[in-house]
Amino acid sequence: MGEAPLTNFTFYWNCFWCVIITMATVGYGDYFPLTLPGRIIIFVTAIWAAIIISLMVVALTNTLESIYFIIIIKLKWIYWKAKLIMLLNDFKSVKPYNKNLHGL
Repeated sequence: MGEAPLTNFTFYWNCFWCVIITMATVGYGDYFPLTLPGRIIIFVTAIWAAIIISLMVVALTNTLESIYFIIIIKLKWIYWKAKLIMLLNDFKSVKPYNKNLHGL
């Protein structure tokens, strides 16, 4: 039989698969580097990916929080506007007090 290859990155898609799995911090272990430079590259990729993914999560959280805050403010505005309209309508339906009607 032939010798076992020193690396399991014989195709480009194996390299891409290893980088994507490392960036997603899943780490299946089906493809991994065997040489020191390869391990350093994958280590840097894992750290960099953790930073990038955490920044994306923070940006998404801030965006959703801003949207939620805007919706809450609009709903409160609608609520108080409706309450004010109901209050004004109640005042319109009240008849003014007339002394002459009560015999004073």
